[in-house]
Amino acid sequence: MAPPRKKDTLQYVRHGQCDEIFTTRVGTGELIFEGDHFLQKTGLIPISDLHDVLHNYEAYLCIKNQEPRGEFSVGVDRQAAEALIVSSVLVQNPTQELMDGVLPDHTKLAWAVKNNLQAQDVAQEILKQASTDTRFSMNQYLQLLSKSENTKLTEDLLQVAGPSYPEMYCNDKPLNRLCTKMPGALPAVEMLSFKCLVLSVNSRDGAALVRITAKGAGAAQELLKFLPEIVTITFGSSYILKTDLLIAQYYEDALWLSTTAHCPTSSSSLSRKQTRLEVMSILHEKTNSEEIYLHRRRLLQEMKSSRQPV
Repeated sequence: MAPPRKKDTLQYVRHGQCDEIFTTRVGTGELIFEGDHFLQKTGLIPISDLHDVLHNYEAYLCIKNQEPRGEFSVGVDRQAAEALIVSSVLVQNPTQELMDGVLPDHTKLAWAVKNNLQAQDVAQEILKQASTDTRFSMNQYLQLLSKSENTKLTEDLLQVAGPSYPEMYCNDKPLNRLCTKMPGALPAVEMLSFKCLVLSVNSRDGAALVRITAKGAGAAQELLKFLPEIVTITFGSSYILKTDLLIAQYYEDALWLSTTAHCPTSSSSLSRKQTRLEVMSILHEKTNSEEIYLHRRRLLQEMKSSRQPV
């Protein structure tokens, strides 16, 4: 049985098993304090200023030459940390329109809030469909996404959606939490094609590593937009597909492949890991290319036969 791991300093702090050595209490910080008083004239402090001050405090408290070295950590009062976390607010500098007396509903800020809320609503609709419809596809996802006034924001919200999504407010009203994780990959309704170079073929696993050089026109361009340049494809137990991929690797031929696909919904590593591509057929570019491959297959078969013992 392996010995239990020794707790590091951070773990002791998290479990309340620690002793105070130095403390800043009120402290000083040119960005926030003037003596013992806050410089800020409102109840809001820029979180970037706070981050810089806390970073300086950590540098002052965790002096390099303290003994024993490397066994110190900086903590912050739990209630203060909770208050900070639940009171973070997104703010913007006053727009010229507000200063000019334009009605609030017609300002750029009001427009931005409206569109951000609409982008959140679309993200919520997508997550609802993804969690309830067992046949939810990449095509449906992109169709819903196109309804967003800010597709990039909707995509960003979907990336951070999940159980840890915070409770957010707008105009003092709570927004629905996006607590469902977005699937990393979704199936395409139709077959998708792309041009590639074959880098390696694994006969045992029925898979090949390819480098994509072009995507087919139409749906493939949009549905495969997050696909990395180098991907793994599967060809199953098909002898013909395996042979043609081996030939393409040997002769460094570029092939057009028609595949079924579970497409990545983002460029994240999780989405890429869930991507699945299965080759259904090879689309030969030239009228005689298929004949060339038939000829090469026959040559390969004859070479194998000639090597067998008599």
